[in-house]
Amino acid sequence: MSLNEFTACDDGSESGNETLSIRKRRAKSKVWEYFTELPVDSDGKAKVQCKKCDQVYVSGYGTTNMLRHIHSCPKWDIDEVDSSWKTMPLDQDNYREMLARVIALHGYSFCYVEHRGIRKLHTFLNPEVKHISRNTTKADLLKLYQKEKRILKQTLKLVPSRISLTTDLWTSSTSDYYMSLTAHYIDEQWILQNKILALSHVSPPYSGAILVEKLFHLLKEWGIEKRIFTVTLDNASYNDAFMKILKDHPALKEHFVSKGEFLHVRCCAHILNLVVQDGLKIIDKSLSKFRECIKYVKSPPGRKKKFAKCIEQTYSVGAKKIQQDVSNRWNSTFLMLESVLPFRRAFEQLKVIDSNFIFCPSTEEWVKAEKIAKFLKPFYEVCTLFSGSKYPTSNLYFGGVWKIQKCIKEEMTSEDEDIKSMASDMEKKFNKY
Repeated sequence: MSLNEFTACDDGSESGNETLSIRKRRAKSKVWEYFTELPVDSDGKAKVQCKKCDQVYVSGYGTTNMLRHIHSCPKWDIDEVDSSWKTMPLDQDNYREMLARVIALHGYSFCYVEHRGIRKLHTFLNPEVKHISRNTTKADLLKLYQKEKRILKQTLKLVPSRISLTTDLWTSSTSDYYMSLTAHYIDEQWILQNKILALSHVSPPYSGAILVEKLFHLLKEWGIEKRIFTVTLDNASYNDAFMKILKDHPALKEHFVSKGEFLHVRCCAHILNLVVQDGLKIIDKSLSKFRECIKYVKSPPGRKKKFAKCIEQTYSVGAKKIQQDVSNRWNSTFLMLESVLPFRRAFEQLKVIDSNFIFCPSTEEWVKAEKIAKFLKPFYEVCTLFSGSKYPTSNLYFGGVWKIQKCIKEEMTSEDEDIKSMASDMEKKFNKY
């Protein structure tokens, strides 16, 4: 920079400071070895010019275009350019940590780092890269976990509020039990945070006392055993014994708010699930035909083509694709009905052109399915509301439960006997909780 240029920028003005800041940032990239900065023209835009072919680019929007130009410019020796790029040093430790984060984020197997294509790609990006094995990757992931755990532990230490917990038992495919533990708290910026602290193996037998000791050791490991506000659990019977022992734990009871009177919070989403599951038992036979319909059109390609043709002929339009439900998840049953109802005419047309399709519901069954979907929709909406993780939900509980009770009361006077029986069974479970 010339003395005149420096003097022009050194007037304390904002534009002068910005110009100096931009010039400092530019010097960090190797692309400036291949381009010359041009004086700012009448339109006020800074521009650069290729030193070989005089191609001009607008500056200030990153170096991507300039990088592309360097490798495509006919007047630059590509070998010379590549060799200069190869001299850029590689931070191997940072590369390994980033690779570990990618594997953790996307759930890739440890073998990912040994795939020939991935190694070839990384070598292309930087020939100095040192490839690692799956065992090294495993060690890097454990190291990354310990690093993130220390950071989170320090964060929890500085949290100004008390911490609420949710915990549950999960069963693996090998029938091993694992305790999950999630912390919920408000940070210094008044943002609701949810952090999974553990998914820890629990050795048999699974008594309330053993589960309490497991929870205590996890809390102590994270340093939050004296700062617990509430513990939210589902309605499994062993959880009542679990909470009774927890409230009387000698190392914890003196730190609970109001002597633990409000410690136990029952999961309202789980209660809602139990209420709906009782009702669905009544109409399971009515739903079976719809399940068979979906299975039929989702199997061989020939049936899919026939059904697609029926959709085209009947102008059946669905906002969503048809989806199969999972029998033990009532919300998926609602989504199944919601997705299949718009295709009623297409299924009726398929019955006409395909003699093997014997599962098409009758007119009465279609009408009943519409009623069931209408009945379940408020439950689905409230359950989705209760299950939110980005906002507090306890303040939404009363309004949601009132809405559910109102729906059940209304359907208990339904003219459809199945819907009426469904609502009656749901009311019994509702009143129980």
